This record gives sequence, structure tokens and C-alpha cells, in this order.
Amino acid sequence: MAAQVRPTQIVSDHACFQVLGVRIDALQISDVVAQMEEWIDDRGGCHSIAATGMHGTVEAQHDRAFKEALNSTDLVVPDGMPWFGWVGAEGTICLDGSTAPT
Repeated sequence: MAAQVRPTQIVSDHACFQVLGVRIDALQISDVVAQMEEWIDDRGGCHSIAATGMHGTVEAQHDRAFKEALNSTDLVVPDGMPWFGWVGAEGTICLDGSTAPT
């Protein structure tokens, strides 16, 4: 049976998903860059961004400290094509694949 992926909350105007207990922010590269620019302009302290693929999400199941590190970042962005097929197939958001580096 396919896992259901539905937004669990909206954070700063974007969908956020919980996948195996790891928060995934549904953002494109342009959204991430805009958020980084806002943080720089605000000069409000340090921020962190993690890019993780399905492998990182699965590894987080075996390493609690790693899961906590991912979930404690300001943004956890999807990295890799499996995310785009999975999230897009659920019909909740259409990611264009631009967050996956080539």
C-alpha cells in the first residue's frame, strides 16, 4: 500500500509534510533563495537548511540524533527525483524537480 503524503501544516506560506517522522518543506530553489535573502535582510541570527533525499529520510529511522538534526533545521528541502514522483502522485503539490541538483 502506498504511503499517503498530505501537508501537515503550512509554514510561512508553504506546505510542510511529515514523512516517516521527518519534516519536508515543499519548496522550489527560488523559494529557498527568497527565504535566505529574507533571513539575510532581517539579520535575525543563524539559520540552517538541510537537503535530504529518501535515503536520508530512511537513515533517520535508525539514527535518532540525525532525525532530530533534520527536524531542527529551519528548512528541510527535498533532494532527488523520488520526492517529485511521490509528492506529485499524491496530488498535493507539484514540484518541478528544480530542487534536485544535476
